Amino acid sequence: MEYLVERIKELVSPLFTERNYDLVEIAIKREKGRMILRILADRPLGGITLDECALLNQAISQILDEADLIQENFSLEVSSPGLDRPLRTEKDFQRKIERDIRVFVSEPIHQKTEWQGKLIKVTPEEITLAVNSIEVIIPLNKINKAREVIE
Repeated sequence: MEYLVERIKELVSPLFTERNYDLVEIAIKREKGRMILRILADRPLGGITLDECALLNQAISQILDEADLIQENFSLEVSSPGLDRPLRTEKDFQRKIERDIRVFVSEPIHQKTEWQGKLIKVTPEEITLAVNSIEVIIPLNKINKAREVIE
């Protein structure tokens, strides 16, 4: 399945670049004996619409049909990652600068494995949170889970 996900990503990435969308995630699942291809898409600053998802669905369907990559019947679902989407990549974190996020880390940082604060800086290697009056630097490779805090 990983090969298939990577190949789909190769095929559809130019479409996302051309139309100025972010390809957030591709997942293939089996539900009730049927293959489901789920693609999460967003705008660079967030806020993709239902109509945009429908247009992407049509374009992706055409690309996949032409490539004849998937040999069985499948359902394609293109949707927004939602407000509470997990933050995984540097780009995901860049979108959340100046917002409150909650981060769970694999190893304690200052004796804590969970941090919540305002995201103030993102680099390719780490993020910086403002927590009360201190700044906490968290390496990206130590983050197990992170989400924006929605109030």
